[in-house]
Amino acid sequence: MINLYQNEGDGMDSSLQHLLLAAFLHDIGKVMQRAEVETTPATENRMAKGGPTRDGHSTHYHVQWTDQFFDQYGADCGLPVVDDINGRAAEIAFRHHNPSTVLQHIVAEADRLSSGMERGEQKYEKNIHKKARMIPLRFLLTQEGNPSEPFPKLPLCPLTSKDQSNYPLSASTEEEWLVDWYKKLWEQFLRDWTHRRAKGIEATLACLDALYERCFWSVPASTIDLIPDNSLYEHSRTAAAAAAAMYLYHRETDSLQESAVRDRTTAKYLLVAGDLSGIQKYIFSIAHAGGGKVAKRLRARSFLIDLMTKILAYQILNDAGLPFLNIILSAGGKFHLLLPNTEKTKEVLIKREKECQTWLFANLHGTIALNLAQVSLTGEDFFKKRIGKKFVELAAALAVKKHQPLHMILTNNGEWDEERFVLPPEAAIQEESHSGYYETKGFDFEEKLGRLLPKTRCFALFDSDRGNYPLLGWSFSVAERAGELDLGARSLFSFQRGKEDEYPDAMAPVHYLYRASHVPVYQEGDNASIDDYVEHHPEDPYQNGQILAFNAIAQAATGRKAIGYLKADVDNLGLLLQKGLDWNEIGWTLSKMATFSRSLEFFFCGRVNHLLRKENYNLIYTVFSGGDDVLLVGPWDRLHDFARSLQREWKSYTANNPHLTLSLGIHVTQPMTPVWAAAAAEAALEQAKRKPAHRYENPKDQFCAFGHLMKWGESDAIFAEIETLSRWLQEGKISSSFARNLVFYSQLADMFLHEGIVEGLRFLPLLSYTLSRNVKDDAIRLWAEQFKRIEGNPIRHLGFIATYSMYLNRR
Repeated sequence: MINLYQNEGDGMDSSLQHLLLAAFLHDIGKVMQRAEVETTPATENRMAKGGPTRDGHSTHYHVQWTDQFFDQYGADCGLPVVDDINGRAAEIAFRHHNPSTVLQHIVAEADRLSSGMERGEQKYEKNIHKKARMIPLRFLLTQEGNPSEPFPKLPLCPLTSKDQSNYPLSASTEEEWLVDWYKKLWEQFLRDWTHRRAKGIEATLACLDALYERCFWSVPASTIDLIPDNSLYEHSRTAAAAAAAMYLYHRETDSLQESAVRDRTTAKYLLVAGDLSGIQKYIFSIAHAGGGKVAKRLRARSFLIDLMTKILAYQILNDAGLPFLNIILSAGGKFHLLLPNTEKTKEVLIKREKECQTWLFANLHGTIALNLAQVSLTGEDFFKKRIGKKFVELAAALAVKKHQPLHMILTNNGEWDEERFVLPPEAAIQEESHSGYYETKGFDFEEKLGRLLPKTRCFALFDSDRGNYPLLGWSFSVAERAGELDLGARSLFSFQRGKEDEYPDAMAPVHYLYRASHVPVYQEGDNASIDDYVEHHPEDPYQNGQILAFNAIAQAATGRKAIGYLKADVDNLGLLLQKGLDWNEIGWTLSKMATFSRSLEFFFCGRVNHLLRKENYNLIYTVFSGGDDVLLVGPWDRLHDFARSLQREWKSYTANNPHLTLSLGIHVTQPMTPVWAAAAAEAALEQAKRKPAHRYENPKDQFCAFGHLMKWGESDAIFAEIETLSRWLQEGKISSSFARNLVFYSQLADMFLHEGIVEGLRFLPLLSYTLSRNVKDDAIRLWAEQFKRIEGNPIRHLGFIATYSMYLNRR
């Protein structure tokens, strides 16, 4: 359990527990109000006597429903009894718009810090709360100027990554009456909440976190904002985080007074970022990719990277006395925490960073390094676009730390400790020629863990050695079913959302995660080429349900039996996080940062996993996918098909925002090539992000394959040409030598058109000669004649078209 104690041995701080629940649930009444839940006489009387007012009239009516929720459904939350009514969660939440005590003022201030604005600044339109849908934040990001109106809107429905039901709706200016949608969401939330069996405050908060995300992810936190782009779920979560950090700051600095709480000039908070460097080298420093053992280790290493950052974040929060809610962002091997700016917190950060560095150095010999950075925040920094600048400042500080890996343990009294630079012999087993990577020893349990992961549905985290696998001084266990886990763990994690009833006796909090974990498995009869491979390779036997190794999935490729590595990520993400909302008066806020980060994780970790389960893509292997990027391995031709499908899916998910684009690189290779060849896909991605395709001024929003750059908008036409040329090759109407000549002519054209080398003009007479001598079919000649035109440069993609077609027809 987390350390919610004032001092060691003093007993649990009941005030913090009530404060956390109040801060998380302070706006639950908004959903009830919009669903037109009937109020009781008791809550109406409470509202009339103690609710917020302005000029003698009641305001902020949602607190009436919040009070009713606590009255009807707030029992059995694991809270300790508090004699003073003003210190109870129900009263704190009810009074957050007219506070009179310190705890009530903390929630009121946390509400404002999360939203980045003073409530009540906008004029209220009657019934707007029952008509306004949330605008997807990912559509509103721009590199310059304002986003185009009308804005797309999000559906009011439970969150799922299985289909596109959560994608933005078509833009419309028509008003809708949304009460029925809110009623459905409220009924589902209430059904699951009343059937919960969580025990204790942290388990209750974890249950609320899961239910809020599933039911209220697209519920706007405020409908009086000019643009309702902030999720109630993220607002509630970040408000609770701010309240916890604020409370601990004032408690530990002996300043729990109303005036101190309202003070926004003091640096009360720390925004902390942590990540791991050396991830790519660690994952890819495995000798050969073809065998199953290496595939198991690859799975294990990808899983461990994510788990290491998760453990470190929980260790810091545990020592600081904060709940999991203070993890503001967590994705792609990086996390952001909101902490109190106290001496205790700073000591915790130094202690945990050094312990983590020491452990990683001892076990991975410096391959992986931890980086922690921090910036201080005042209350004013949460407003008027300042929080976005603070995230940028933090990113810069983290970049500096990444250029000084292991500095904390490689120095002694401010000087380098030379003996620490000498690694033991087992640190590098062998070096792959020309790779630049050494095969690292890794962990002894990698192969075993990798074998279990495909069927893993949950795992337990221990702050002791009770788990099966040690990691960063803690330990963990994995299981296919919840009943196989030690439910007395510190925290439980499930990859099966919506199945909260599987953990009825868990005292620990249960968190629900997305996991991109698809792996291809053998099923006799599914693919004739793989069946033939299995039949003729008895030394490599397969049973139904067994995971396919890379050399097996390569057999499913059309033509050349090769695999491809695909690497993709979002363009200009750093710029968008700096300036993406500059056009908006409020700009980035803490909760908007969390909303956007979680939307990326939903797509790359949740949605991508379901896309890979489709029949045409189920032989593609996930190395990792999360944050804002993805790395996949699969049959080379299916990987190219998936690339285009992924881009179309991304455009739908972002409502065709032209400022939020995707770039991608693919590298094709033999299945037995060492895994470090995936770095070539990274190089292809970098080329797509840095070099514009022919005839275009700007890079990005494109893909690179076979060394060739193409804009996504050209891909359909290019692959239509590939289909035509490939068919002619298959039918024998043209020869492979003719296709190879087309590649050569394309290279000559590039010399002239893009480098200005006149010799490249030879492509014109050479192409004319080849057509007159070797092509008798009028349709083929007419097709090829188009590439002789200088205007429009149609020959620019001919090399890729011919190369791809030859790969499809190679036997």
